[in-house]
Amino acid sequence: GSENYCASSNTIWGISPSAAVCLVNRNGNNNEFIENVFQKNFQKQYLFTYILLLHQKYTMYLFLTKVSVGIKGNLVELEKYKSRLYEVETTYMFSHISEVPQYQRFYEKTKKAFSLDEMFRDVQEPLAQLAEIQKQVAEKEQRDYDYKINTALTTLSLLTVVSAITD
Repeated sequence: GSENYCASSNTIWGISPSAAVCLVNRNGNNNEFIENVFQKNFQKQYLFTYILLLHQKYTMYLFLTKVSVGIKGNLVELEKYKSRLYEVETTYMFSHISEVPQYQRFYEKTKKAFSLDEMFRDVQEPLAQLAEIQKQVAEKEQRDYDYKINTALTTLSLLTVVSAITD
């Protein structure tokens, strides 16, 4: 799918999962704006935003690949990826990047076209299972510990009873 975003009456963005294109109607009234202000804004804001989103997209691809290939059952590796994903989320994933509405809308449209929220959920899913697996392991360890304590206490009680009888 693709997203169309009308930044102004004569500026339209087309954004797809693989590219972003800006079409500008260059009539005689806006040549100065296009050649100076818009091009500077493009270099300072739009291009930077697009590169940031590409970084997020390929980071999610990397996570999806690593998690699905070979480490799904490895708790230690999954724990490392959970920690890395948290770092990525706090460092690079934003809901708001600009006070300027057109830059914010461009960010939101591109993020939607790249399906970043869905990709993030796909990465989180196997890592969320990690918490459940860890909970089950902890419960099993607790049951084993409780069994050992109960066995030791039962043995101690029997020895105490035997000792009392022999005295």
